[in-house]
Amino acid sequence: MAGLEQPDTAIADWIIERLPACGIDRASQLAVTGLLHGLTEERRDRMARRLLEALTGHDDLHLLAFLRVLPFGPKTWGLADELNGAIARRYWETIPSVWCRDVGEATTAAERLLAVGRSCAAFQALEFFLEAVPIPLLLQVLTAVLHTSEPPETIRQHEAYHIGEALTRLAAAPSVDDDAVITLEFNFWPLLRHHGDGSQRIHQRMARDSAFFIDLLRWVHKADHGTGEGVPDKRDARKHAFDILFDWRHVPGTQADGNMDEQAFAEWVKQALSMAAEQGLERAAQSRIGEVLAHAPADADGLWPCSAIRDVLDHPDHDVMREGLRCGLFNKRGVTSRSLDEGGMQERGLAAQYRGWADGLATSHWLLAEVLNDLANGYDRQAKSEDITAAKNCEE
Repeated sequence: MAGLEQPDTAIADWIIERLPACGIDRASQLAVTGLLHGLTEERRDRMARRLLEALTGHDDLHLLAFLRVLPFGPKTWGLADELNGAIARRYWETIPSVWCRDVGEATTAAERLLAVGRSCAAFQALEFFLEAVPIPLLLQVLTAVLHTSEPPETIRQHEAYHIGEALTRLAAAPSVDDDAVITLEFNFWPLLRHHGDGSQRIHQRMARDSAFFIDLLRWVHKADHGTGEGVPDKRDARKHAFDILFDWRHVPGTQADGNMDEQAFAEWVKQALSMAAEQGLERAAQSRIGEVLAHAPADADGLWPCSAIRDVLDHPDHDVMREGLRCGLFNKRGVTSRSLDEGGMQERGLAAQYRGWADGLATSHWLLAEVLNDLANGYDRQAKSEDITAAKNCEE
């Protein structure tokens, strides 16, 4: 085998001899690639030029194999462009590794890969430079991935973290059209739902546009909804809509500073329930609204929830909404942990909190107070159960 101490001519002859096997034999490809990467950059550039001259007149397979064993980067891309257009295109269609050293290289690589229909590879080129990639290119690449005809296993190679990062950056960019971001968020929701800080535009749209909220409910609860752009499978769309509704925490009427616009909230609820009733979705709408109201802010005096939300929740016709609130408050607690001998201290704290709110609302909003009292009583029972478990742990 040729060594690095061999003259350039000997190394070039050794590489040319093995180029035909590089397309079918992984070991040959690794040997040639390793040798070229072991050379200094100056010597590798000289060797690449020598090889290109030596391969003049060879068939396209030899030339393509030559390009594929060179390091992925601007110098190799320049050599590809010196050859005929068919070889350069085939290079971008087949090159497996798209690792780039900086955002400039990544941007160029992504544009070239997009031009040959490799949107997934284009995203892979960008994924380590997402904070610096131009917003228009990032939007173009993700939109192309959404409509890709590449095999499913190609898309699954993407890490959820990077796609989540890209979507979160697009959601924070004022220059990007709201509908474009929401379409991407809807279709990529399985990757996005466990990433980000809750700033997703699709949830913001739900909180300000009651018709959009009802439209998502229709995806879940009705079978007559057409297939949307970029959603090839109606079943997938229904699952995405269900998860988006389940993950929703952005209370309608909430302003940027965290305060409530009570008039906007009341109007949103009125419109949502009216549209839901027209479409036979009133119970579903009430339940989901109740769940999201578990995340409502307290009033200035510390009493929870704020006054406009109390009025809606205490309405005699909103019993399903109150059940949704009960479910939302229970789920809001999430997973807990405790020491073996701690007992029900956590639950007693929650019971005291809910009972305090219930006492404050007992005379003005008694239906809502009843829900809060029921939660307090439930945590009292759970506290006793945890006390018994702790006592048994101490005896063992």
